[in-house]
Amino acid sequence: FRLTVTDICRLLNYSKSQIERISNRELGCGMMEYINNIRMNEICTLLRWSDMPLAQIAEKTGLYDASHLITFFKGTWERHPADTEKTGKNKPCGFLLPHGF
Repeated sequence: FRLTVTDICRLLNYSKSQIERISNRELGCGMMEYINNIRMNEICTLLRWSDMPLAQIAEKTGLYDASHLITFFKGTWERHPADTEKTGKNKPCGFLLPHGF
């Protein structure tokens, strides 16, 4: 999914500042941080439970390509996505939730 704050603004007919204010109040973080947390959770799930190549996971989660996915993943977990276990045990990446959840 390639969801952006701009998409949400258009869909709800709110300004970016209104969306940010609401998301900070209701979710405890900015809207882009929340979207990226959802994206990262989906990446981690796909890395653990599927045999999809990184390029396909990138496309499925709204990133440009495998290189973009690797950079995005390393920015959060400081490790390469290939280091993620395929089983539910010893998970090197946990699920991200906004503050207050």
